[in-house]
Amino acid sequence: RGFSEIKTISDSFNKMLGKMQKVENSRQEFVSNVSHELKTPLTSISGYSELIENGMATNDDTRRFAGEIHKNSTRLLTLINDIIRLSELDHAEIGTDFEAIDLYELAKEEITKLSDVALQKQVSLAIEGSSTVIVGVKQLLHEIIYNLCVNAIKYNVLSPIGILTSFVYKWLPHS
Repeated sequence: RGFSEIKTISDSFNKMLGKMQKVENSRQEFVSNVSHELKTPLTSISGYSELIENGMATNDDTRRFAGEIHKNSTRLLTLINDIIRLSELDHAEIGTDFEAIDLYELAKEEITKLSDVALQKQVSLAIEGSSTVIVGVKQLLHEIIYNLCVNAIKYNVLSPIGILTSFVYKWLPHS
């Protein structure tokens, strides 16, 4: 009886150790990826600013380099905000209260907020569909829709942007 209890504890300990190793491997991979993603824009910023500082850039180059520095610093801020968001999720600092959310209404709110930005970029925003209720975390869904719209506006070339809300449920029988 004593041996079987020790065997059970040993097996449980080994499973826990395996899970901890997987988590550690995931963290190491994440840190490696983040380091690379942060280093790339920093290298560009450093290079362009060094050229300007050393007087090796013409007036035209300086304007272009400033644009590249701005673009890469914005990329860094986005990455840092993403890392902070992941940390908050990891530590459950943001609300994870699931609730019924109408995607159509949520998208409509975001389109209203971004209408001036879209107008400045000569992009039209539209929403199609109807009330579509899902269960989710409202704050996160707001951010997802906002980020999708902002990126669509930012990288769009004078085309309309549409958001379609609908829900299709298809029942598939088990084989």
